[in-house]
Amino acid sequence: MNVSINPYLIALITMLSALLGAFIPSLFSYLNEKNNRKDKHLFTLVEIRFKIYQEAYSRADKLKWLIHNKDINKINIVNETREWFNNNNLYLRPDIRDDFDEFISEVGGYWMNRESTKEYTGEIRKIKNKELEELFKKIISITKRIQKSINVYYSY
Repeated sequence: MNVSINPYLIALITMLSALLGAFIPSLFSYLNEKNNRKDKHLFTLVEIRFKIYQEAYSRADKLKWLIHNKDINKINIVNETREWFNNNNLYLRPDIRDDFDEFISEVGGYWMNRESTKEYTGEIRKIKNKELEELFKKIISITKRIQKSINVYYSY
């Protein structure tokens, strides 16, 4: 039994083998390079996020300690913090982004409510003071919430 193989078929198989031999390593190289680029981008994002989180922490800490200060410039610090937040909030995780946005508003609200509470007397003043106390506790907890939010990245 003599089987004859067409020489064109042998040439085609040889050519396909050579193409596959060249294509497969190129494909692996491409996929590897793509993953490396993705890793570099993610690493850069994490670096920026750490920087933004540190700034958020520092700004929040500064504002929370100014809360009972009589410094007339504190509204400027709130405005600077709002501007900083508007320029950097997308780097924050959604949970802390919402908390930080609320925090900025609450600080200004606390100052206004603190002044207006002085106008009340008796039981109404006690209720208003209790509301202020709860708001104050929420305001000063922002730095702990920022720390918890960034801890997600330490768990990788």
